[in-house]
Order: sequence, then C-alpha cells, then structure tokens
Amino acid sequence: MALSGDGNTALVGGFEDGANDTGAAWVFTRSGSVWGQQGSKLVGAEAGGTTAFLGYSVALSGDGNTAIVGGPDYGDLAGAAWVFTRSGGVWTQQGSKLVGTGVSVGDAQQGYSVALSGDGNTAIIGGLGDNIDSGAAWVFTRSGGVWTQQGHKLVGTGATEEARQGCSVALSGDGNTAIVGGPGDNSGAGAVWPFVAGPTLPPIPAITSVLNAASFAGSTVSPGSWVSIFGTSLAPAGDSRTWNPTTEM
Repeated sequence: MALSGDGNTALVGGFEDGANDTGAAWVFTRSGSVWGQQGSKLVGAEAGGTTAFLGYSVALSGDGNTAIVGGPDYGDLAGAAWVFTRSGGVWTQQGSKLVGTGVSVGDAQQGYSVALSGDGNTAIIGGLGDNIDSGAAWVFTRSGGVWTQQGHKLVGTGATEEARQGCSVALSGDGNTAIVGGPGDNSGAGAVWPFVAGPTLPPIPAITSVLNAASFAGSTVSPGSWVSIFGTSLAPAGDSRTWNPTTEM
C-alpha cells in the first residue's frame, strides 16, 4: 500500500484479485475523517484475464495524482508495471505497460517492487529474478505524458550468489538517488546498493572510433566523436542521464 504526501490518498494492492490472479489496485481518498473508494479498481489494460499479480507492489507520487502498480507475474513471470494518473477524480492508465530492456537469463519478474519520485516523473521498477535471480532494477522517466527507460538496467557491483537485487527499491523525492535491495546476497545476509543519477548528457552520435589501450596512444580523435576506451561502454543515444553505482552497503 502507499499514501500521498498529505495522507489523503491511499493506494491498496490486491494481487490475487480475479479468477486468474490478475490482481488490481484500489484508490481511497479522505474527506474530513471519512474514507471512500475513488473510482473503479485499477487494472492494466494488457493484463486483463492473465495471471499478472497486479498490485503486488504499488507507489504514489507526493500529490497522489500518479500511481504505479507492479505485476511481477505478467507474461509468464517476465513482469511489468502500469502507471495511472488522476484528473478531476478520474483515474486512467497512462501509456502502455512499462517493461525494462536488457533482461538476462531467467524470469525477471519486473514489478516485484516499484517506487516513484515526489513529482511522479521518475519511476524505478525492481525485477529480482533477472539473470537467474541475480536481480536488477530499471528507471523510467516521464516527459509530456510519455514514459521512457532511462539508461541501462541497474545492477550493483560486488553481489554474490543469487542476490535478488530489486526485491525492494526506493527513490529520493527529486528522483536522483535510488536504492536497490538484494536480500539474497552473501548467503542471505543481504545488501543494498545506492545509485545516483549522473549529469545530463548531450545526444550521442554514431560511434566513429573504437580504441583499445594499445591503439589509443598517439591517436587523434576528431572533435565531437564518441569512442570506447579501455572497454568502457557509452550510453545509447537518447539517454539523458547515466546511473552510477556507489558503494555497496
């Protein structure tokens, strides 16, 4: 469950709702000291009739006008999340389901955990099953009502065994700091990994040169070129920020 910043909007998930455990979420609002349901239950359009476990995780923006609902069992455990927005007391789904790219081996179960920034414009979605239970998290940002993935999936360094990163996630109010929990790390001792958003990057043109340590010496790179040095990966075109892991905690 989740609450808005003023405490007057609540979001409650029920992941076994429906004959096939489609799941759903319900919004309640408070007027004075009286709580009442607002609108119909929230169910992602793509999830209808499937086993999705919608509502396994939920989050609200500070003003209570943006909700995100995770469904980790959607698509045979691939998982997804759905965003809903409120206008004039009416809730509608915003865009299509959110599914992060770059999934490795295994059932990612994206949507096992979700979180929103204070303004509702940044979302993080945890998928503890990615890469055979190593786990990962994905960040999405909203611009003009459109959600897009920001950078690559987040995977903390130094994890051991089946860390299950993404079992829990959280975002700071400004959306620039994320923390990802992995309870399976180090034989169940568990760990958390903080990430911070890097600076805004300019659009990245096509890579014109790829240089390794040996060939870089004495080489000349034209202004405006992007290169990969010492095997360092560059973010793909369209990324506006990079996410940098800090120290494992």
